[in-house]
Amino acid sequence: MAFGDSIVAGHKYTAASFVNFVAEKEGMTVLQKNAVNGATIMDANYSGGRILTQIQNTGNSTPDYVIFDGGTNDAEYLTKHTDVQIGDATSTDEATFAGSFRATIQKLKEKYDGYHFTWPSPDIYNPFSLLNALERKKIDNYWFGSGTPTYLVEMLRKFHVLPSQLGGSMQAMAADFDAPTEKMEGIVPLLYQSGYFTIKDYNKLAELYTLDIPNGEIRIGLMRSLLPSYLAHNTLKGNTTIARMYLAIAGGDMDGALRLLQEFLSTVPYCDNTNYEGHYQQLFYIIFSLFGMYVDVEVRPDISRRPRFVRAVKGGDRW
Repeated sequence: MAFGDSIVAGHKYTAASFVNFVAEKEGMTVLQKNAVNGATIMDANYSGGRILTQIQNTGNSTPDYVIFDGGTNDAEYLTKHTDVQIGDATSTDEATFAGSFRATIQKLKEKYDGYHFTWPSPDIYNPFSLLNALERKKIDNYWFGSGTPTYLVEMLRKFHVLPSQLGGSMQAMAADFDAPTEKMEGIVPLLYQSGYFTIKDYNKLAELYTLDIPNGEIRIGLMRSLLPSYLAHNTLKGNTTIARMYLAIAGGDMDGALRLLQEFLSTVPYCDNTNYEGHYQQLFYIIFSLFGMYVDVEVRPDISRRPRFVRAVKGGDRW
């Protein structure tokens, strides 16, 4: 499978570009050439469109080899538009060439990357979510959309696991998580083997693994699945209010966000479970996690008493 511009497409003689000769020489009987004359990496509004679009339109293909070539038309565009910058290699500004290239990769990485099944190991993407994102040209929570984690929620209740205990990393020996789930004495084996947790680090001396949520898709989806437990039958109103709160905070309207928070708390049904501080602490934890935040609870201050509060830290590309 080949992507790129006219160098891959063959310009005016598409039947004999260099990839056709490579395929013939190497005995490749099937060649899918997606390259288009005039294609660019950045959004230059050229006749061939973006090479990213070629990749997105391939669907669930599994080629043996991939050929990628591009940048020639981008170079021409940059010489004609001297106000456009090539950009720094670390930039995510899509107005630049480097930023446009990096921003696409970074967004996919934050959403779907991060799995490790041994250590050391390169990051592994969630193939189901990644292929759906490329095919539909939209980043979304595809893995959680394929089913409802009812059994997981039931097991979390059984083992009395709080949302804040899921949001942070935990350490465990291999026998603690790589074990049959039917004999498990805690939630960790189920979290690991079902893909909600993955290996993030390993201490060889102590044979101790660090486990955590792999990526933003799992973090947001997991917290969203736990929300109904705290809102009973008012989940729809709660989801809507959280979205409006996020927009208010992103727009700098903190007063409006606080008013919406009061509205949100009114959706919490009064019951025995709500008659203690910890219930609302976990509720706040879920709210800020759904904003794309990394949240700490019960952070110990430098005083003898420990007040109950939540500290939220920016995470991902949400806020």
